[in-house]
Amino acid sequence: MSPLACKQRTEVISVVCSLSVSEMASDVKALEEQIITLVQQSGREFYAKVFAAFQQRWLEEARREYTAVRWRSINQVTPFGLLRLPVRVVRARGDGRYFTLSKALFRPKATRLLSPLMERGALEAATGRNYRPAAAELFRWAQARVSAWLIWKCVQFHGAKLCQQLERGWWPDRAIPKATPLVVTEIDSTFLKRQTRARAAGVPVTHFPMHLGLHYSGRARRYARRGSLSVKLQHKCWILSSDSMALFGRRLAWSRRRGTPL
Repeated sequence: MSPLACKQRTEVISVVCSLSVSEMASDVKALEEQIITLVQQSGREFYAKVFAAFQQRWLEEARREYTAVRWRSINQVTPFGLLRLPVRVVRARGDGRYFTLSKALFRPKATRLLSPLMERGALEAATGRNYRPAAAELFRWAQARVSAWLIWKCVQFHGAKLCQQLERGWWPDRAIPKATPLVVTEIDSTFLKRQTRARAAGVPVTHFPMHLGLHYSGRARRYARRGSLSVKLQHKCWILSSDSMALFGRRLAWSRRRGTPL
């Protein structure tokens, strides 16, 4: 059993597995390989069951916006090896579009083929060596063939996020202890054209809003020479989103409390 904790309740998911060895091995090495193979099979079954229950809970919380349609399966490399992971196909109540929950749940990840723990293993394997040896090491660990391109994508994706956090000078879960007498917040919005590969004749061009929020505590002169009007913002913190204004305002207020020096 494994508890799946949330804010309001605790869900217990149990998977009953029956393990049996048809033929006893002749030595301890072969016996250990049989045990590891059976345990990995049970782990893959448990992984799929828990992930399916996680999607059911997500749909219950978002039942006003989405409706469940059907199940499909995708490949994913996990610490238990390669498995067929069940994902839910949902439909938005507003515009009626269909998509799988893997697009929403895997958004913080660099790839859809590697699980979060495997992406962390890919980053560790790529430290101090080329991508091809790192892919070979990850292949030996997960017992699933992984290309060097996936290692490169993980490094570029998570490296870019780390550089953004270092440039801003703050982390989402860590407030800056330094106090400032003033915090300025600015908001700007615009409409962007939705890019489509092919647009039929007579179909109107769709646009979507893009919001930008900026927090800073003051301005400082960039150059010391007289007459220079160039300034730089102090303790700058910004957030960019294409969500609705209500959700964007909530996240902007959250970033002001968590990431700006108040």
